[in-house]
Amino acid sequence: MGSYGWKLLLNPTNVEEARRAVKAGAVAGYAFSALYVLGTVSAYLTGEIETAVGCAIVTVVIVALTYRYQTRPSTLIPLLLGAWFLVEIAGKIATSMAGGPRFHLGWLLLYAAMIAGFFSGFRGAAFLRAEKTRDDAR
Repeated sequence: MGSYGWKLLLNPTNVEEARRAVKAGAVAGYAFSALYVLGTVSAYLTGEIETAVGCAIVTVVIVALTYRYQTRPSTLIPLLLGAWFLVEIAGKIATSMAGGPRFHLGWLLLYAAMIAGFFSGFRGAAFLRAEKTRDDAR
């Protein structure tokens, strides 16, 4: 086991490492949904009920996709969530650069860790799929 679990980008070489990479992808998915929970609460507290309902629905979709990925790893879900997350980040950066709310380095570090989690999750699922194909061929 060693320090493998502390690496940011996981490159699995066996099934155990692939499962850890899948877990990293699931953690990134749940963290993504947690950000939407924060958005839901913020929108509700500021009286933007329609936005709060929309954020709550998106939260449920992200949690459902992440749970599906966690229970039956596939390469599609971390790609989908990772791309969705990148679009969200691009919007936040564009808004910030246009004079909107600023965010600090801590958010950028969180975003980088989440992108690494989605990428690791993809690699873990791809390894598990390749391993299953090898087992089926035997």
